[in-house]
Amino acid sequence: MATLRSGKSKLLLLPFCAPTRAASFASSSSSSFNNLFDEPPADMDEYGELGGGPAVTTRVIRRDRGGKFEKAYHLGAFADKKKAELGVSDKAERDAFWADIRSQSQSKYVKVSQLNQDRREAKKKDNAKAIEEAPQDARAALEEFFVEGEVAEDLKSKFGELPEFGYASTSGAISTLGDPLERTADKTEKNASVRVEEEKTKELNEVSKFMETSMLSPEKGRLESLLQGTSASVEALLTSNPECLALQHKLSKSKTSGQVLVLVADELENMDGINMATALHRIAKHSRSYQVSQVANDPRYASLVERLGAHLNTLDGVGLMNTLWALVRLNTAAPKWISDLVDRCISIVDQLEPKQLGQGLYCVYRMSKHVAPTEAMKALQSALHGQVRARLDEFADPHELVSVCTSLAKLGVRDETIFSALGSRVSEKMDDFDMEDIAAVSWAFARAKFTDKELFRKIRDSLTVRTSECSVKSLVSLTWSLSKLGETGGEEDLFRYTLAPTIRSFMLDYSVQDLCALAWSFANANVYDVDFMSDIAHALMPKTREMNCQDACSAVVALSSLQYSHKELFEALKQQSFRLMHTFTPLQLSRTLYGFGVAGVRDKKLFYEMTLTSISKLHLMYAKNVCDILCALMEADYLIPELTRPLLDHLGRQLDKLGPTECVQLLTAVAHVEPSEQRSSLGEAVAEQLRPKMKTTVRWIPSGPEIADVLQSFVMLKLNNDRLLENTLMMLSPASKAPSCTSDIFLRILGSCAEMPDRSRDAVKVLLHKHVGLQNAFNRLFEELCSSTISKLDQETLADLVYACARIGYDDGMFVQRLIEYVDQHLTRSAGFRSFQSMARLVYALCELNTRLDMARVLCREAIDGGMWEGGNGEDILMLAWSAVFLSLPPPVELITEMCIMFEERLPTQLLMAQQIAVQLEYGDDYIDVNWDDARVDTFVKDVRAIKRNDLYPVVYGKKANHRGTALMHTTTASSWVSAALEQLRIPHKTSYVVDNLYRVAAGFPSQLAALDVLCPDSLVSPGGTRPLGTAAMRHRQLALLGWAVKDVTQREVYEAIVTRSVNSFIAKQIGPIHPNAVKYIEWSKVEVPDIDMKDGDKFPSSTSEQEEAVRRQYEEEMLADIFGQDPQPITTLGG
Repeated sequence: MATLRSGKSKLLLLPFCAPTRAASFASSSSSSFNNLFDEPPADMDEYGELGGGPAVTTRVIRRDRGGKFEKAYHLGAFADKKKAELGVSDKAERDAFWADIRSQSQSKYVKVSQLNQDRREAKKKDNAKAIEEAPQDARAALEEFFVEGEVAEDLKSKFGELPEFGYASTSGAISTLGDPLERTADKTEKNASVRVEEEKTKELNEVSKFMETSMLSPEKGRLESLLQGTSASVEALLTSNPECLALQHKLSKSKTSGQVLVLVADELENMDGINMATALHRIAKHSRSYQVSQVANDPRYASLVERLGAHLNTLDGVGLMNTLWALVRLNTAAPKWISDLVDRCISIVDQLEPKQLGQGLYCVYRMSKHVAPTEAMKALQSALHGQVRARLDEFADPHELVSVCTSLAKLGVRDETIFSALGSRVSEKMDDFDMEDIAAVSWAFARAKFTDKELFRKIRDSLTVRTSECSVKSLVSLTWSLSKLGETGGEEDLFRYTLAPTIRSFMLDYSVQDLCALAWSFANANVYDVDFMSDIAHALMPKTREMNCQDACSAVVALSSLQYSHKELFEALKQQSFRLMHTFTPLQLSRTLYGFGVAGVRDKKLFYEMTLTSISKLHLMYAKNVCDILCALMEADYLIPELTRPLLDHLGRQLDKLGPTECVQLLTAVAHVEPSEQRSSLGEAVAEQLRPKMKTTVRWIPSGPEIADVLQSFVMLKLNNDRLLENTLMMLSPASKAPSCTSDIFLRILGSCAEMPDRSRDAVKVLLHKHVGLQNAFNRLFEELCSSTISKLDQETLADLVYACARIGYDDGMFVQRLIEYVDQHLTRSAGFRSFQSMARLVYALCELNTRLDMARVLCREAIDGGMWEGGNGEDILMLAWSAVFLSLPPPVELITEMCIMFEERLPTQLLMAQQIAVQLEYGDDYIDVNWDDARVDTFVKDVRAIKRNDLYPVVYGKKANHRGTALMHTTTASSWVSAALEQLRIPHKTSYVVDNLYRVAAGFPSQLAALDVLCPDSLVSPGGTRPLGTAAMRHRQLALLGWAVKDVTQREVYEAIVTRSVNSFIAKQIGPIHPNAVKYIEWSKVEVPDIDMKDGDKFPSSTSEQEEAVRRQYEEEMLADIFGQDPQPITTLGG
């Protein structure tokens, strides 16, 4: 089998022998260690076939002499074929046949072996002839090297004559040739007991060849860098031991760790420090993960490590770093001299090249993973970090840049200066990087959470053009890093049309971790590619049992965030999560539960067991984790007190640690919990915690769904926090421009505003008058709704939309009118409403908005005459009765009687509406003569008229109560300013007077049965405020019905009078017919009247100078803009 030693045969057979070598390793004992490390088995012939018997039928493909491929079958296959053709069953004939085959095969192998032996003999003769012509010793080789290199004169003039060769001291061993892996010298030691004379001459020839070729080529021997070095570098080369050079050459040529260990066993006593460092480095480089344990237990390795400790001082920076890397790579027990090695590395850190700096940082990272970092390791890391920072200009090679970036990222060193400089350098040399290096750099930046716009722009450009060059792992790294940093270019095209098709081509090659990372990356980048996620789901399906906790968590969250439902996959993920439940970290538990909840999983056992496990780890969880668990239970509709009570108790103690997003999540979850004292108190506390965070001055801008969740919580929890409501609605202006604020989200927002309690709903009306940005947001969302969704809605849904607009007093004159037109068209084409509720709501909406009253009359008569109200609920019948009263239709006796019967045992929700109906029944001309057969009508009128509404008699809890009520605050302020003017006029009145337990007016004059009423924004249609709402019109009508003379003014008119300093004259003109003092003031209007003493903290500064006058006017303008918006418009008032 000598032919197997030839290089040509070895290269030919390596690809076909790898599986066999692995199998032999698995079954071999430790005594055959040399044959375990990638060495061909002893029974292999020159064609790469195993075994020698005819029964083996292995087929290989080899290259013939002519360069073509042919199939070489074992003789056993030919024998089987012959046997089948002959078909002879006689034993004698079979024996004769096999004897003939054996003779033929023997002669064939003899011929082949003889031919190979002749070739080897001829090659030996050629080598011997070349050796005779080559220099016979190392000194002659060096002299020839200097002559042929044309540098002899320069070196001799600088360093003198060449020194004598021989064994140099250990301190003078070669240490400046750079990386020991690049040294290609071979040893020349004679071992007569083992080697023949021909092998000795061959080794001498290799030394000569090394001197002539390797050292003369700068890219191999690095002669150029050597000549530019110090005198000590060249002197070390000249004084080195030639036998160590030859041994170095053999170590560098070794292809397996077994070959290196053989050299260590034979030559350890003759090795210098460089040789031992190279041997250790080669062992580590060629040892695979399954071989490390056997290498560590090998006595030759132990001897090498023990001996190397005494030669650390002879190694330069390259040798030290290679030694440290080898120890880290083999991951064996640290030798006794490891601390000396680290100290030595620290002492020469300023001599390291950029390549070794990155290598050292990597070694520090690997060592810190296995043991706690010591002070020496921290010092080494700090020294390497400082050198990198000080020598940033020296990093030019792509591999050096990649090594430093990735090592610093793994160590968690977030140095903005270093990453910025390295990012600029990578950006400049992007064309020199292959895609694997680009992927590593992008991963490092993502791991360190740094981004460079220019760098990642070029990365995206390179990825678009060079996608085909990406490997499986580089695609995963690039996708993850771009998604992690949000560097997607602002579009989905890169992920959808560049990355996704390329990833699909490798789908079967990805591991579970890769697939989970890809799914998470697409989900985090908000790329909704259902087909791509389907492919990932199908690829993950057979691999769920291989998932660890992190894989399961990533897969569940990623697939659920895309709203992707895959029943079989999620069933497998549930089972795997249940098996790994007790090994999840607190973060993984919360995120997995959240993913299952959002994905729509309804497995109560899974949620119960995982939540109980989470409760046992509450002391290890952040508040955000607990919020995720509550959201998961809410999505799964499994908010049982047994699970929610401890979670809410834990969050109640950590509200100050919640961010704005977590506050929104918690508020939404609390709103869905069963009513309890804990629910109410915690809801108020969370709302107060969220209020300062929900401002335009805060960098956080809530999304459309988050705004909808907060407004829905107002309805469910009946919150009384108008400042939070104002801040939330003000954030709708920037949020409405985002893609997340869809028509469905706007419908949720509109519905929540319409269903709020009266106090909060009045605050919404004021805000719609006050803020132009909110008006623009509503107009923008209504325009999108009308252009995309409205044509798909039926008449019942359209009626509900108009009703919601009426509840908040919104009519922009364009989009709401378009909604009404759509309803009218539907009613024209169809037979009418199928639902009485929709009919009643539409009629009420038209009356409340005080528009299209002709259409309202027709629909109201149709509903009353057709008996549509029969079987309806009380609130709908109440709205229809109020509409009939507002439209002055003939008394609907049966309808009102039915309404009174329904509210016999309970009070209506809309008390103002019920009281207005009761006043009309008691004082209306059309209703006085009606003979009510049912006594419950009179009972209804008396009971409703006696009730004190909250808007008339608000409950004040203290000084902090007034600042929360936006609508009440503006009403009270306007009343106080009117009262101040009347005091200056010396007119007796009652401020904020309640008339007959029904309406509150700004100023009342009971003795004259007169009142001055201020129409606040909550009484006018918004935006614009030029038309009163139906309830405001009914108020004026019924005050007159009660015998009161009422004069209506708008709040804006009052403020304009204040700004022009004519408020006294304005008030006097309004009440002139009521009091003689007002008439006198009108006659004396030219007389200067003192300024009004303002109340409620809204005083204006007195005008004593021009500068103060300018300040006062600016203050007044700001106040006016704050109340009515930036561009107030005049408002027409009701007559009186």
